[in-house]
Amino acid sequence: MTTLRQENEGNHPNATGILLRGILFIWFLLPLSVSAQSGLRYYTSSIDGSSQPYAVYVPYFYNQPDTAYPVIFIGHGFGGGRIDTSFSSFQQDFADTHHFLLVKVHGRGDTFYDGVGEVDFFDVLVEVKKQYQIDETRIYFEGSSMGATGAYRLGIRHPHIFAAVGGANGWAD
Repeated sequence: MTTLRQENEGNHPNATGILLRGILFIWFLLPLSVSAQSGLRYYTSSIDGSSQPYAVYVPYFYNQPDTAYPVIFIGHGFGGGRIDTSFSSFQQDFADTHHFLLVKVHGRGDTFYDGVGEVDFFDVLVEVKKQYQIDETRIYFEGSSMGATGAYRLGIRHPHIFAAVGGANGWAD
């Protein structure tokens, strides 16, 4: 006498196998749903023609025609000489929920976003405007430590560019 389980084993897929295949399918598609446009980018510096890095997080919703999106620029702290292409889960969730683009600016290293660092910021802004539809009335700059100093500095010097600037543990001119 066979049991019901033995009769069904040959006819129906194993539930655990279906679940695992589903998880693997989602696991591999998940990064694609964030955006193939996210990651490390380069622009040509207006100062010396060198290739300079910046990072972008483009949420899944982005490709809606005729829609301009707000953008948050994120400045790094002192010692952040290497551009970090990762965005925290909080940053990604915020961008996804509120429909923001995120951009990490390098600022030519430890310049406090002054001099060549200020030029770097605005070169990246020009590049982002070329690549993405952004709402020019909703440009934000935030950071911590040196990034906060850069946000305060550029916000004071160029109030017509930014909707708001802010940061933690920085200082102003």
